[in-house]
Amino acid sequence: MKKIYLLFLLVCFSIYGLSQTWNLQNSGTIRNLSDVGFTDQLRGYAVGDEGTILYTSNGGQTWTFQNSTAVDVSCYGLSVTMAGTGNGKAVLCGENGKIFYAAFGTSNWQQASTNVVARLNDIILHEWSASSTTGYAVGENGIVLKTTDDGVTWTKLTTFAYPTAYLTGVSAASDNDVVVAGDLGFSAVSDDGGLTWTLVQSVPYVYMKAIACFSSGRPGVTTYLGGSDGALGTVVDNIFTPVNLGTNLGVMGLTFTGPSFGLGVGDLGFVTHYNGTDWVTQDTPTNEYLQNADGFAVPVDNTDDYTVYAWAVGLNGTIISTVQNVISGIKDTNPFGKVTLSPNPATGQVHITGINNEQTFTFRVFDISGKLILGVKGNGLSMIDLTGIAPGIYVATITMGIYIAHQKLIIQ
Repeated sequence: MKKIYLLFLLVCFSIYGLSQTWNLQNSGTIRNLSDVGFTDQLRGYAVGDEGTILYTSNGGQTWTFQNSTAVDVSCYGLSVTMAGTGNGKAVLCGENGKIFYAAFGTSNWQQASTNVVARLNDIILHEWSASSTTGYAVGENGIVLKTTDDGVTWTKLTTFAYPTAYLTGVSAASDNDVVVAGDLGFSAVSDDGGLTWTLVQSVPYVYMKAIACFSSGRPGVTTYLGGSDGALGTVVDNIFTPVNLGTNLGVMGLTFTGPSFGLGVGDLGFVTHYNGTDWVTQDTPTNEYLQNADGFAVPVDNTDDYTVYAWAVGLNGTIISTVQNVISGIKDTNPFGKVTLSPNPATGQVHITGINNEQTFTFRVFDISGKLILGVKGNGLSMIDLTGIAPGIYVATITMGIYIAHQKLIIQ
């Protein structure tokens, strides 16, 4: 998963006490796994060959097979997204032009309408905003599909005029800002929802697959591309600038929980960690080829610290996980002003100030263990109903697109 879903825009000035331990998880299968996606530190999917769909509700301590008769092909791409209720949706793509969708956490997979039969390699569904209904999928023969109805119907973009491109990855920072990548150093970007495309220059002539794409709060979009033979770099003004990893191991998956914390995974168990300045290799307990990764950051109560949870999947049923414990010096970045909760302490309701009236947001409440208690959508005029939440101290997060602010919330 390219994972800018629930992307916490964090400016990290220093990192202390960062755990680098990766652990093997028991997937219960030897089938190749292609992608992984989590909505929080507990709930996630992994998908792979022969219609394999695994689900966990405990962070991967146990994985359960979802026996879906609808999903009858190998699955290569996965995207998960939150909804206002906290349940959200999962979509996956694979052979024969097939895309499937389900309410997150369920096994009621339904086939979407695509009208194509080519292999689809990657997919993303509005991971940048819970209020969007837009998504993209890519595959062989230069196919780029787009949905505007939350993944039920997908339409081929005839504006993408590269029919020989074998596309392997897609990511997006908004409904309009999209990046695709593929074999033989191919990559293209669009800033108008796929109406027009511009080729990325200076990309290595290798198999490019991993993409992370997000808005950084500054003008423009931040994009990372990864691929075979140690290829990794950033895209600025449609030009690829390489990063020297000091290895020729491929980077097949990328995930970011913010511009200052990222992970790349790839060949022979390779993992590299971005700390805001440098990419640093981390040891892992596997030599299997890793295909993709996902990460999720949870604020630590009463501090500016975060705990990052991450997973990577690969060949022969490989799943590894890590908890990167204390990240210090992280500050919120919010382009809409200082966000506060009022009243705080609160009783039955709370109002969020510092947000434009027309700006939509997702409001979540976590207890001190990191468990999600409440997830709702609203705008600058909304009063958030706290009825039913026990008195205590909580952490509230307000997500606006890829921007996030967090506040301590006391409920009386």
